[in-house]
Amino acid sequence: MKKNIFLFVFSLFCCAASAQNFGGGIIGGMTLSQIDGDGLGGYNKIGAVGGVMVNRAFAEKFTMAMELKFIQKGAHASYNIHTQSGGFYRVQLNYIQLPLIAQYNFWDNFFGEFGLSYGYLISSKEENDFGELPYSIPFNKSEFAALIGAAYDIPKTMLRVNARFAYSLPIRRNEAQRQMQGFNPRFKGQYNNSLEFSLIWFLNKGIKY
Repeated sequence: MKKNIFLFVFSLFCCAASAQNFGGGIIGGMTLSQIDGDGLGGYNKIGAVGGVMVNRAFAEKFTMAMELKFIQKGAHASYNIHTQSGGFYRVQLNYIQLPLIAQYNFWDNFFGEFGLSYGYLISSKEENDFGELPYSIPFNKSEFAALIGAAYDIPKTMLRVNARFAYSLPIRRNEAQRQMQGFNPRFKGQYNNSLEFSLIWFLNKGIKY
C-alpha cells in the first residue's frame, strides 16, 4: 500500500514537472548527520540523498516547492564524548522523505528557504563493536522535521546548489538512550540532526513572475 502511495506521488511529480507553469528537476547530494540524545557528538555519519522536485512561483520573489527523495541519516562514532571511552557505534536510517518548502529570492540568484518534511523509515541498522544490535529499541517509522536553508542558481545553467539544516521531532523514545552509556538527561528522546548538501538539475524552470 505504501509503495503504491509513493508511486502515485512520484507520478504527480512527473506530471507537474512537465506542466508549463511548474518547474521540476532532479536532486543529488549528500548528508552529514548525528542523532542528538545518544551520548555521541559530531556530524560523522555520511549519507546519500537523491530524488525529484517540483516548484511553482506565486509571486515575483516567492516560490513553493515539493520534493520526493531518498535520504540517509543516522550516527557514527568511535568515541563517546560523555564517558571519554572508545568503541565503534553506527546507526543507518534510510528514509523516503516528502518536504514542503517555501523559498524567497532575497537577492539576485540567492534564495532563502524554510519548510517542514515527513519521512517514512524504510530500513534501519544499529551496530557496535560486536556487530548488529538485533534487540535494540526500534526507531519510529515516521519522522517529522523542520528545515532551513539557502540556495544559489548558477548563472547561465539549469543548476542550483543547495544547503540545508534539518532537525526532527523525537525518532525514538526515552528508554533507548537510558540503556546507553553517556545518557544526557537534557534530551527527552533521540532526534535526527542533519546537514544536507545537494545539486538540483532543472528539467524545466517554469514560468517566472
